[in-house]
Amino acid sequence: MESVLAQLREQARGSGTVAANVFLSGPESGTEMKEVVRQAVNEAAAAAGPGTKRPEIGRVSDMAKSFSLTAEPAVFAALARNPRVKSILPSVIPDIYPKPTKDIRDPPKNTK
Repeated sequence: MESVLAQLREQARGSGTVAANVFLSGPESGTEMKEVVRQAVNEAAAAAGPGTKRPEIGRVSDMAKSFSLTAEPAVFAALARNPRVKSILPSVIPDIYPKPTKDIRDPPKNTK
């Protein structure tokens, strides 16, 4: 989880906030899920300190038991300490595919 929090801190350098998806564990669904999310985010924002920007909760998914959140990295750090949080994934993930090392050119045209 620390590597994810480090990525979020790095991504937030320009604007101060960053977006990520937070996955929860627990039996809640529907309206209960939205209330659990709201409560967890409010507690994390309070733990992050009075100078933090207000977090913005995005889409809440009952099926995935997850929600999107735009907030300062300190809020995500506080959420990571919550026992109900299973994992946090940044919304922007660096490209994982290898980059080509050579220029690939078109094959020569057939000349007859």
